[in-house]
Amino acid sequence: MSQLLRYWHARPALRELGHRVHQRRKALGLSRRQLAQRSDVWSPQVWLLERGLKSGPVEKLVLVATALELDSSELVRGLGLRRLPRRQPPAPEARED
Repeated sequence: MSQLLRYWHARPALRELGHRVHQRRKALGLSRRQLAQRSDVWSPQVWLLERGLKSGPVEKLVLVATALELDSSELVRGLGLRRLPRRQPPAPEARED
């Protein structure tokens, strides 16, 4: 399996985010180029976002959400992003007295 395909399969939340952007863009009747112009995001970045390959910095997501006439929280709500496990403090060393 290619590295890109493995990455894509490992990122369901990113794929869902891209799907949401794509669906909203279509509902508004916008082309990718028009969305890129409205959001001041480079057109290939819109393509990568919609394909679930790359989300970019948070600032770009906020710009895209605004261009889609959404609050940015609507794009990410309920995506089920995995939380990293909390780091456990190191166990105290046993003292030999």
